[in-house]
Amino acid sequence: FPMSCFPTFTLPAARSGNTWDGISAGSLSSTGTAFADTLASIEMIFQDSTGIVLTLSSGAGTITISDASAWTFVVLPILSLSLSPGNYSWEIKTTDSAGSKKSYFRGTLPVT
Repeated sequence: FPMSCFPTFTLPAARSGNTWDGISAGSLSSTGTAFADTLASIEMIFQDSTGIVLTLSSGAGTITISDASAWTFVVLPILSLSLSPGNYSWEIKTTDSAGSKKSYFRGTLPVT
């Protein structure tokens, strides 16, 4: 898919230093369909004009893979959001059990 075909989402505004609620339920399948390869890892990166400023990942325990076969996950809340006020772009990147890496979601997060 070209990047322009990927779904983009503006997340609700967050306040720097406050709790960010995360994403309570993410899925790459709206029907619970099992994929050929399981979800092995996932990360969510945030960047501003200077580059990547925050990375959340299943490896660091900040994202939980709920069902690897159905590719469902939860981005856990951040108790004190360390991002300074501004607009950030974000992207969710996945790696499956066969080693294939893909990006499926992206968007923006305004921080006040």
